[in-house]
Amino acid sequence: MRLSVTELSTQQVRDIAVRCAGLGSLPSTVPRHPSVPSLLEELGAIQLDTISTLARSHELVVLARLGAIEGKREIESKLWTSPPTTFEYWSHAACILPLSSYPWFAFRRRSFRRRGIRWHDVPSKRILNNILKQLSEGPSTANNLGGAKRPGPWWDWSEVKIGVEWLLDIGDVVCTSRTNWRREYQLADESLLGFKSISQAPKSWITTDGVFGPTDDECLRQLLLASVAALGVGTLEDVIDVHRLSMHGLPRKGLSTLLHELVEERLIDSGTVAGWSEPVFIHPNALHHTHEDSVSTQLQRPPVMLSPFDQLIWNRERLERIFAMRYRIEAYTPAAQRVFGYFAMPVLYGQELIARVDPNKERKSGKTTFIARTVTFEKRPTAEHTRAIASAIISAGSWINADAYEVEVVSPASARSALVRELNKTPTQPT
Repeated sequence: MRLSVTELSTQQVRDIAVRCAGLGSLPSTVPRHPSVPSLLEELGAIQLDTISTLARSHELVVLARLGAIEGKREIESKLWTSPPTTFEYWSHAACILPLSSYPWFAFRRRSFRRRGIRWHDVPSKRILNNILKQLSEGPSTANNLGGAKRPGPWWDWSEVKIGVEWLLDIGDVVCTSRTNWRREYQLADESLLGFKSISQAPKSWITTDGVFGPTDDECLRQLLLASVAALGVGTLEDVIDVHRLSMHGLPRKGLSTLLHELVEERLIDSGTVAGWSEPVFIHPNALHHTHEDSVSTQLQRPPVMLSPFDQLIWNRERLERIFAMRYRIEAYTPAAQRVFGYFAMPVLYGQELIARVDPNKERKSGKTTFIARTVTFEKRPTAEHTRAIASAIISAGSWINADAYEVEVVSPASARSALVRELNKTPTQPT
């Protein structure tokens, strides 16, 4: 049933945001643990990042939703499959995406071709042709193609690395697998578009700027619709931010026009949120509640720690607007200037972000210790929130098979003893 909405409360938006991020309560008829592939389809994109404390960010995103039922190797094997069901490309940032969305990024591949440059100069045709020749013999990492970087800083890529990344940008090459956290590149072909040959593609698909696929407007309409579904509710800027659609000079006015066309076609709704200055776009499914969604039949998710790159919080302005949490990752801040810690992970409890935990792990004598470097309560500590934070820490500890827990700094300091007592109720012993 479609609902006509003129105004939502911030609480309603918060509930919708949590649910659409795959972190809400589950109806009793829904399987407790969906699969990794179905989770990726639901989220649309999972951001990749090199930082690893407990685990890499893409693993934390899966663990936060599926729990410790999936080990690291299982997560990797189900995100990068053979035959491929996913690919890596520029979305919100560098992301792993369902292969079904590959056609809709044709607009970005064309945009890269038109620019003719990324943050490095594009290498010579000789280097590009040599890379393509090597990849014609099979998938390969940048190292095996001739070296990923020059001696020096990590960002100082070799011409081969720049070249193969450029070919990835424009769609001549694709990444559908990794080896030891290194991208494996292979030549792109029509199968990535879902067809055995181009002749099977929709008649509206065209070749523009050397890239075959849906028109740019078709791509943008599809990605805008998917973005509204991923958010549930969002302003124009929120929706654009999901896949960073304003990159490369795409005009916001044009994107706004496409969104309003989707409203006119009744594929999405429009409305307002109390206290927000901008109107919002609303996906119909976000407001669809069945009898099974009643509180009495809900399976409440336990408290959980979220990666700083999790979909629920990756847009910092939206995060602050919905959850009243001002968040900045401090991994790149000098240690002496950090307030919340190197990789502070917000703790989600129900529909609230109640704390931040900066985690680390230490392995000694065959045992793994979960270390909470800094625990910061967002509000005045309560017994309920202390129990929830302890529960989230224990859950995160299960992701790394922790044998023990250590708690260092707690803010406020008066809450430390209560938190340690809660952790002491587990078989492992915190200090």
